[in-house]
Amino acid sequence: MKSRLVSTVATTAIVLMAAFLLTWYWPRTPPAGHAEAATEAPTDPPSSLVLTALRVKAAGIESESADIRSLQAERTVPGRIQYDETRHIELRLATDGVIRELRVRPGDRLEAGQVVALVDSPEIGQRRADVLLCNAEERLADREQKQATDTQTNLSRLLARLKESVDLPSLLTEFENQPLGEHREPILAAYSKRILADRLIAKLQPLATEGIASGRSLLEQQSARETAQAAFQSACETARIHAAQRTLKADAMAADARRRTAIARERLGSYIGTNDEEGMLGDHETSPSLWRLKSPIAGTVEVLPIAAKERVTTTTSLMTIADTTSLWVHAEIRDRDWGALHLVHGQRVRMEASAFPGQFEIGEVVYVGRTQEAETRAVPIVIRVANELDRLRPGMFARVFLPEGEPREVLTVPASAFIQHERRQFVFVEESPGVFRDVDIVPGLRNADWIEVQHGLTPGMKVVSRGAFALKGELLLEPEE
Repeated sequence: MKSRLVSTVATTAIVLMAAFLLTWYWPRTPPAGHAEAATEAPTDPPSSLVLTALRVKAAGIESESADIRSLQAERTVPGRIQYDETRHIELRLATDGVIRELRVRPGDRLEAGQVVALVDSPEIGQRRADVLLCNAEERLADREQKQATDTQTNLSRLLARLKESVDLPSLLTEFENQPLGEHREPILAAYSKRILADRLIAKLQPLATEGIASGRSLLEQQSARETAQAAFQSACETARIHAAQRTLKADAMAADARRRTAIARERLGSYIGTNDEEGMLGDHETSPSLWRLKSPIAGTVEVLPIAAKERVTTTTSLMTIADTTSLWVHAEIRDRDWGALHLVHGQRVRMEASAFPGQFEIGEVVYVGRTQEAETRAVPIVIRVANELDRLRPGMFARVFLPEGEPREVLTVPASAFIQHERRQFVFVEESPGVFRDVDIVPGLRNADWIEVQHGLTPGMKVVSRGAFALKGELLLEPEE
């Protein structure tokens, strides 16, 4: 029984194997009407595109050779466009007042020193009065200093002439119009007495010799002459000391008056923000408290939150003025971006505003933080970017491309040649005039202008640098044709 079952299973297996082999090797004939389809082998769509010269010109297709260039890796970090702090100011008053007149509107372009408003402030009027008083006191002190100096100079000349024993009438004529102050009378009186004593002695001397006059009279006159000489010397010394003291005192008073004037001007300047004469004095005769508020910088009125006739205080923001031809981009270098921390002041980097994708600006590094912020664990950087066309606005977001590592010599193609579709990354190679072929590549480093090709191309191959997207459209439509 058992042997019969085994024999039956073996026979069945042989029959099934024979049927399988017969079916596999038997020639198969396609059904009627499908013979042509059965003989055609599937083919891939052509990978080359052929365009006429007219279509190439219409699409604006241009080619450029792949070449070896120096390329540097970049790290992209987010940034925010803000005002250039060196060209941005928010006007405020240092005292309370009333806006009598506004001379600007939002968006107005201003020159440095242009009047933007008229402000009426009693405090400014009082400070101007202090400046005027100090100016008057300074002028008086200067006049006194000049008189003291002139008096001392003329006194020195007079004393020098007296040593020459000049006759009194000549001295009176010579110094008639020269200021000598209170020293003229005592000196000239003492000098006159000494001259008189000299003359009396000169007359008594021969009379005493001849015995006409007594010797006692001569001695008495000689004593009187010595007394007159002592009085004259005392008058000269007293005048010299007093003149020097007066000059020193006048110099000190003049210096003190100048200091007081400078302090008053600085105090007023701290209120009005200027030290020019017009700002200091204004129209002090008719309206000493009226102040012409001027723009300290050239720029544009960005914000104007006040109106004419409005009362303002020291905490009131009058207006914001900024020169937006130059802006700052604030960014942060976090832990993963520390490879870019070799940035130095003045280094040029690229940035792209989110409002203008694909349009890159070149900026200059003006600040790199020295410490990591505790809250963000990032190092701040500031980049100055030119904005002459006035396209960028403070508050816009931006991407900053920070150079990382050292430049390398690599095979590159123009960034405009690179195409990415689904999972493919490729460029179009111009094989001959009007004949283009898509070639897959492996990209590497990239910047705004160039992309490294790690695999897929060789130096000298001509790639489409302009019009590649038109060829991409042709490539996608080709299978449907």
